Amino acid sequence: MEVLHLINYWAVIVAAIVFFLLGALWFSPALFGYPWMKCCNIKEEDIKSCGGLSYLWGFLVSFLYVLALAYFIKQTNAHTLGEGACLAFWAWLGFVATTLAGSVIWERKPCGWWAITSGYYLVGLLISSVILILWI
Repeated sequence: MEVLHLINYWAVIVAAIVFFLLGALWFSPALFGYPWMKCCNIKEEDIKSCGGLSYLWGFLVSFLYVLALAYFIKQTNAHTLGEGACLAFWAWLGFVATTLAGSVIWERKPCGWWAITSGYYLVGLLISSVILILWI
């Protein structure tokens, strides 16, 4: 845990904001919002009825993803964009893609849901790794 004091928390906050805003765009009608809602059997009214607390939780999740990635970057001493992207990819594959695949296997969620949702996390982690590598 000694690494935690070496992390640039401003970089983590900025990357978390970008990750969160990416989610707003990714799941909007401009990109994958409608196909994702169809996969989840969710209507636009359901999304609009979400309160501010949902967005706060969403940001907290983004912050924790980025904080964990910053920790991995520091622990592995990654310094280049390639090293950061590789680390983000393996974190996504090992933790996100596989965890979400469990929902496809056991909860019978559609593969389209997996592709849209895991794609968001992959792109978010890759962008976050760039921000963290450049700033840390």
